[in-house]
Amino acid sequence: MWVEHLFLVAASDQTSAVERVKNFLERYQLVAYEKIEVLPEVYQPDHPLFWPKLEEAIQRNRLFLRDRLKILQEEGFETIMDLRDLPQGYLSKELHVAVHFLDGFFGVDSNFYNLEEDSHWVSRRLVQELKTNPRRFWLISIRGASVSEGPLFERFKKVS
Repeated sequence: MWVEHLFLVAASDQTSAVERVKNFLERYQLVAYEKIEVLPEVYQPDHPLFWPKLEEAIQRNRLFLRDRLKILQEEGFETIMDLRDLPQGYLSKELHVAVHFLDGFFGVDSNFYNLEEDSHWVSRRLVQELKTNPRRFWLISIRGASVSEGPLFERFKKVS
């Protein structure tokens, strides 16, 4: 199974940017792929596709989070206080994934990940910096693969 991610990273050049992403993935313990490919789509903020690609990936993150929260809401958990009665199992796993996402943990479901802020979003401060120093930042697209069966988040493998 292949999963694609878009990373925002600061680096002096494209090679260094790619290395930062690879190093992150090699050291990250919650997600590990058996194979990683860097895709040719690499953009800096002064490229016309940078902002549309960034916004599209962030929107996919928002939709993923919305879907997790909607599942809880549909089961009657509409307020924070309702969560006191959340049963362990599928619903608590959905909450767990949503909270990890909000807390900035990278996961297989992260469409976009901001390595500079350890976040699924981009702060206003960083947006301004992207505009002020566009040659310092990169969007790097990767594909990660697991050839083993089972959920990726439950395995700890080395990146090849």
